[in-house]
Amino acid sequence: MPLYKPTDFDGKRKLGERCPILTKGVIIMPYKDKEKQKAYMKDYCQKNKDKTKAYQKDYCQKNKDKTKAYYQDYYQENKDKAKAYQKDYYQKNKDKAKDYYQKNKDKAKVQMKVYYQKNKDKACAQNKVYREANKDKIKAYKRDYERERLKNDQLYAFKYDVREVTRKAFKRCGFKKNGRTEKLLGCTFEELMKYLNPPSDFFTNRSKYHIDHIVPLATAKTEEAVIALCHYTNLQILTAEENLAKGARY
Repeated sequence: MPLYKPTDFDGKRKLGERCPILTKGVIIMPYKDKEKQKAYMKDYCQKNKDKTKAYQKDYCQKNKDKTKAYYQDYYQENKDKAKAYQKDYYQKNKDKAKDYYQKNKDKAKVQMKVYYQKNKDKACAQNKVYREANKDKIKAYKRDYERERLKNDQLYAFKYDVREVTRKAFKRCGFKKNGRTEKLLGCTFEELMKYLNPPSDFFTNRSKYHIDHIVPLATAKTEEAVIALCHYTNLQILTAEENLAKGARY
């Protein structure tokens, strides 16, 4: 069945009679049967994908507010249907979705931040329900994520080791670490890493080295003394053997 342009309309036929007519971007269908109309539209879109996409893109650009309002209303009226479709689409197009996210990370983060600010209570409630229902899954994800970061991110691994040394320092002396590690150190982690200048194999063989307190923590009798000993100028990197041999001496 041919597709006529508005200029082809001779004025004798009524719109929608005998042939489809393209009027102001809308195809007027000759079918009274909605199922036939859907089938025709589907077939037309399949045969004219590029043309259809170009028109839709152009229309959305020229009618952003109208399009946004339409989709918001549709989503509110068809939440279950929309969620089921989104879930099914994601399952069938995981690689495509991940690739899109990687290319639009900054944009996605801004959108998520804006959504969270507008829907804090709703987001918190949803997160709580999800955490309760997926405790084991979340633990496994965190464990795998941390293992991967420790393996491939030197600064992350360095931060982890320094935080652990500082936490254990307070615990060993009978106190609880309350302040941020960087505040206790008196510098940033980047500055500390530059100051200590770790050996070349430090990150590939972390168990070989210890971050040591030059003046031992055993000398601290108060919480203030522990804080003072955690300052970056009291830290050094030794091999495990050197640190064990040093003990509580300095």
